[in-house]
Amino acid sequence: MSAILPAITIAHGSGRLLPDRQACRQVIERARWAPSGDNTQPWRFVLAEGARFAVIGRDTRDEVVYDRDGRASQLSLGALLESIRLAASEVGRRALITPLDGDQRQPRWMVALVGDPAARPDPLATQLRRRCTSRLPFSTRALPTGLRSGLEAALGPCHRALWLTGARRLRAAWLNAGFGRIRLIARECYQVHRHIIDWDDRFSMDRLPVDSLGLDPLTRRIMRWALADWQRAELLNRLGCGTQPRWQLDLLPAVRCGAIVAVAADRDPDSLDAQLAAGAAVQRLWLAATAAGLQLQPLYTPVVLGRYVREGRRCFAADAPWRTAQTLTARWDRLVGDGADRLVFAARLGFAAPPPARSIRLAMDEVVMGSGNASTPPLPPALRPG
Repeated sequence: MSAILPAITIAHGSGRLLPDRQACRQVIERARWAPSGDNTQPWRFVLAEGARFAVIGRDTRDEVVYDRDGRASQLSLGALLESIRLAASEVGRRALITPLDGDQRQPRWMVALVGDPAARPDPLATQLRRRCTSRLPFSTRALPTGLRSGLEAALGPCHRALWLTGARRLRAAWLNAGFGRIRLIARECYQVHRHIIDWDDRFSMDRLPVDSLGLDPLTRRIMRWALADWQRAELLNRLGCGTQPRWQLDLLPAVRCGAIVAVAADRDPDSLDAQLAAGAAVQRLWLAATAAGLQLQPLYTPVVLGRYVREGRRCFAADAPWRTAQTLTARWDRLVGDGADRLVFAARLGFAAPPPARSIRLAMDEVVMGSGNASTPPLPPALRPG
């Protein structure tokens, strides 16, 4: 974990420190707004004695094709730990984060909130709840050079931004639509998508509200019908109709933005520490973009499927989606250039108003458990394997 511990932020010193338990709950309340794939929120918290709490992580590799090696969940956990540091600065403390016994599939940490009267809040902390994913079209206005430099600085020294603008952005948009087709024809992707859409609520605590997807009413009805049964989805695919949502979900949004950015690690990101560091960097980039009035949508499919292809880790039973992934990855790597094999994240950015619908978070009572002196709390039954 040493790669991420130096990023501790310093707390504001004006006024009296909050009581320990209140400070813990406020930090958790802020930090739980960290991003996670499809709003899975792969974390729980256990209150301990004093100004301490444990973070219990998990991954979704057994259920989610986009997380077969746990990296997507680890990226989210890195964003969470960075959010804890930022939120601690708002309550006059700094966060000391120590790894506990665990493994890559169920990592755990103890967080101690230590008072530091001389410190100040991190400006990015105010963006923790404002940051969100927007899948709607953005302005195509180019990002000013100074703004891009500020976003690059937010990543820190171990990651760099690879910008796709102009004609390269349009080529990336077409590739994104190609990867979107894979998501619609692969049964492994269908098994994920059928569970993650909230068809009824504008603000969903554990899924993606359909209103946040930017679909027209007809496409929305077709998708809801098709996602109810794999045979329906296959029928639409055979008729040539099943992949049409990708134009609204993938192509048009990628065209309608100011830039596409890919984030590459300086070294091979194939470790838990490296993924946690990447998650922290991505969270700071995203918060800095929010503070600048930008909206962001992750384009993670090329990153994760590209990694599977390069490592020869076949993730689809059917031949067609796997062959398509191989072809698209070769084109994506040529477009991105140096660093494509070390990508940890990609997204489109642009100026836009906040979306009218978004994912929110589970209630505090559902994610915060226990109390007392628990330096190494047991894993709650809901998070145990089996």
